[in-house]
Amino acid sequence: MLGVWHVGVWSRLAEETSSGLFCARRDRFIGSSAGSIVSAAIACELDIPSVLKSFEEINNVVGNRTWGVLDPRVDLLTHAEKLCYDMFPNDAHERCSGRVTVCTAEFVSLPWQWMLVETSNWASKAELIESIMCSSYMPYLTSKRHRAAFDGGMVQNWPAFDDKTILCSPFRGHFHVSPPYDADESATVPWRILMHDRMVDASLYNIVAGLQSMRYVRSPMDVYENGREACDRFIASSLGLNESKDL
Repeated sequence: MLGVWHVGVWSRLAEETSSGLFCARRDRFIGSSAGSIVSAAIACELDIPSVLKSFEEINNVVGNRTWGVLDPRVDLLTHAEKLCYDMFPNDAHERCSGRVTVCTAEFVSLPWQWMLVETSNWASKAELIESIMCSSYMPYLTSKRHRAAFDGGMVQNWPAFDDKTILCSPFRGHFHVSPPYDADESATVPWRILMHDRMVDASLYNIVAGLQSMRYVRSPMDVYENGREACDRFIASSLGLNESKDL
C-alpha cells in the first residue's frame, strides 16, 4: 500500500522542471514491487491522479476484507494486473525498454539462496506487466497463485544503477528521499541496521510502515502528502546536484 508514497514523491519531482533534478522523458528508473509500477508509470508519462486512483483502488480491495491480505479471497496482484492493463498504453513495453529496470528475485537453492534479476527489455505490454507482477509477488500475501519469480525486495529492496541514483524509500534510513523525523526525534541519532546494503532505522516508525505496506491504509492521501514532503526536503537540499539523475 506504500505505492501511494512513491506517487507522492513522483508528483513533487515532476514539478521540478527547471532544476534538472528530474526529467520523465530522459531519466532512467529502477524499482521492485510498488516501485516498479511507479517506475513504469513515470516512463510511460501517465497521468499522476489516475495512477494515484489505481493505488487507492488496490487499497480498497484490502479494506473490504476483515483480514486484509491474509483473507483467502484477496488476491492483490489479480487486481493490480487488471489496473496495469487498463493504465498502461499498448506501447508501454517500448517506452520502458532500456529506461526502466524491474527487479525480481529467483530462488537458487536451499538454504534460502536467492538471486537478484534485473530486467529492462520487454517484447510486449503483457511481458512488461508480468515482470512487474513477479516483482510484487509474495506467496499468499500478495497473490494466491504461483508466479515465475518473486518480489525483488527479498534480495534488494532499494536497487540503484550507480551513485547518481536518487534512492527513495517510505522507510526511514540512509536514503536521499525518506520520511522526515518529528521535531522531538530530530535531536537523537537513530539506531540503524544494515539491510540489503542500506542503513535502515531500527525504529517503531519503520515497523508500522512495514505493516502498512500489507494492510488497508485509512488515509492514503496522508501517505501521498508524506511522500511529497519527504521529496520537498530533498529538493531543498539538493539544488546544486548534477543535471541528470536516475531514480
